[in-house]
Amino acid sequence: MSTQRSLGSGSEYPSREQGVLRLYSMRYCPYVKRTRLVLEHKNIPYETVNIDLTNKPEWYLQKINCLGLVPAIENDDVIIFDSVIINEYLDSVFPGEKLIQNDPYQAAKDKMVVEIWSKVVTQYYRIFYPGGKEEDVVPELLSALDRVEKELEARNTKFFGGDKPMMIDFNIWPHMERLSLFDVQVPGFKLDNERFKHVTAWIDKMTKVPAAEKTKLPLDNFKIFVQSVKNGKMDCDAGLEE
Repeated sequence: MSTQRSLGSGSEYPSREQGVLRLYSMRYCPYVKRTRLVLEHKNIPYETVNIDLTNKPEWYLQKINCLGLVPAIENDDVIIFDSVIINEYLDSVFPGEKLIQNDPYQAAKDKMVVEIWSKVVTQYYRIFYPGGKEEDVVPELLSALDRVEKELEARNTKFFGGDKPMMIDFNIWPHMERLSLFDVQVPGFKLDNERFKHVTAWIDKMTKVPAAEKTKLPLDNFKIFVQSVKNGKMDCDAGLEE
């Protein structure tokens, strides 16, 4: 069974069908989206159960992830959490084109770029949560993004992974998608096409990748979600009708 509304404290563990992979999610979590992108790109059937991260179910903490974070997957007796770990598992176990580079050195270099990208994410969250000041954060965010731009320029490829999107692209995209919509949080914000020539071209290509199109962030609902966070009460069901 899949759920739209998130399950919270006091809920019961939802029964599941044997052999059906389940993704534990929160509708606006970019880390969950990393895994959704891989599931969609590799055409892996799955169901979704959304978790209320502000009021977590007891069964989730006890049975699925003691840290209380999403994403996690459950497939019969297999339970795995953390988006990077999940994605590597999915790529190893399920058929279809492999998303992790065969060459160990290239795979390591891809992981290093994701680590460089994480410095952009750190700055993003300083604005996303209440208290961050635009004038302090934005220059540091753009400076961190400069390093990502240089990495993509050095590769001289359409995607970070080469001529087609690979795991590195799917692990970076969810937060980059948010950054491309950053004017929701910082009015007037726009990435400079000259300063970030390669990154903005990559963004344009990623929006056309079928998995990215299928998991596209719903802007109107995302605005409601962002406002709920700014108000100090994250609404995991933002945009759903009562």
